[in-house]
Amino acid sequence: MKAILVDGNIKLFKVLPRTWKHHDNFRKASVELLEAEGFLEVLIPEYDTELQKLSEIYKDEANNLYTYDVVDLEIDIDTERARKIKEFETIVEGEMMDALKIGVLEKIVLGESVPQETKDKVTALRERETAVVTLMNQITDPKALRKFRFDRTEIEADKAILKSARKI
Repeated sequence: MKAILVDGNIKLFKVLPRTWKHHDNFRKASVELLEAEGFLEVLIPEYDTELQKLSEIYKDEANNLYTYDVVDLEIDIDTERARKIKEFETIVEGEMMDALKIGVLEKIVLGESVPQETKDKVTALRERETAVVTLMNQITDPKALRKFRFDRTEIEADKAILKSARKI
């Protein structure tokens, strides 16, 4: 990617123009000609989009290119915690409740007994919910909380067991 200063603003070019001023085939111009016309490379630094953002583009005079600074996002721990807990609740309530409806509710409606294994899975799920929320509440670094991921392995296994309780 190239950029040039035009009327006080930096203009980015993913593809160079075919012609520029009096130059034809400008896309195939030498680096020297591009630089002479003001077109410089754009350096986009690596950054973590969950925790950082890019500043406004600027010209790095020392390296003769355009670039960005990486800026840390301001993350409010309470807002992040509430978002993560809501995300977890959505996973549990949405996915697990569907499995319960399929695997357990039918048995109850039909007057059949719910297997102890299924009851144990529901109890374990509630215990795991409490443990995950407790863990999230113990995290004090907003960046670490934002990067926190839920292990869905057990949830997926529990869903399969709960759904299998349904008779075909």
